[in-house]
Amino acid sequence: MQLLNTIRAQHAFEAKTNVSNSPMAKTLREVEKKDDKLQHNLKVLMGLLANDTISASMEMGRLGGVDLLLAIATSDDGGAVSDDKLKIRKLALQCLSCAGSHPPFCRSFMKHPEVQNKLSDLVVQACADADDQADIAVGALTANLRLILHLDRDDPDKEIAGKTDLVYMPLIRALSAAFKSGNPAIIRAAVDVLSTWTAGKDRELAIRASLADGIIDLPVPLSKYELHQLKPKEFSDYRQRQHQKKTRDQAWAYERSTIFFQEGGLDALLDFAAVCEDPNLRR
Repeated sequence: MQLLNTIRAQHAFEAKTNVSNSPMAKTLREVEKKDDKLQHNLKVLMGLLANDTISASMEMGRLGGVDLLLAIATSDDGGAVSDDKLKIRKLALQCLSCAGSHPPFCRSFMKHPEVQNKLSDLVVQACADADDQADIAVGALTANLRLILHLDRDDPDKEIAGKTDLVYMPLIRALSAAFKSGNPAIIRAAVDVLSTWTAGKDRELAIRASLADGIIDLPVPLSKYELHQLKPKEFSDYRQRQHQKKTRDQAWAYERSTIFFQEGGLDALLDFAAVCEDPNLRR
């Protein structure tokens, strides 16, 4: 028994040591210093995430990387914004967006409403200075898009539910500010966010299109051959679940579109469309 406890203690110590000395842990410690090498360290972090998004993003989340990156992205002393500082904030948002391309990362570490509030507030603040901070607004909208795509999932062992983890009002504020900014880059990003948020029956197609190769985060629809192999009760249950999912997604689209209209989002969108000179963007 004593030997077993010794082995367990040694294993726990080695596991803790290996985690604290991993490239991700070392990089985050360097980022936390927020010194004159911050921009370089964020590029290193981005490289780690891009090289192995699945494991690197989850490790970053466990080590508190979301709060750290949000703090960097939202840092604004109210004075003149230098190009270097804007690049640092943009890199922090790019790291969040890259990690957010892994769906379990979003649901594990970006699910709290405070994260959505901070991203939306960041869009509003950046749109007030759209000429200089367009990249910040686009980065925050892109991170929001990851949440729209990946926060809500149906448990295959439970009935289809209408509950969502998305917070509507902060997102609508961000979209309205984006459309009022008049900046084409910001508005293109906002249109992508709005169309995905209100996708309705095409919601699952949008999610599948966003998934990187090798990531299976949605049940694969049964082929015609597989449907023919089902017993009558199984076939009935499958078709009923598909119908419930489609009905729920359409109900979400109607609800979200209605709230967007009631809160003045549609007015902001139409005001921009009326003066937009780019035919593709206007369409």
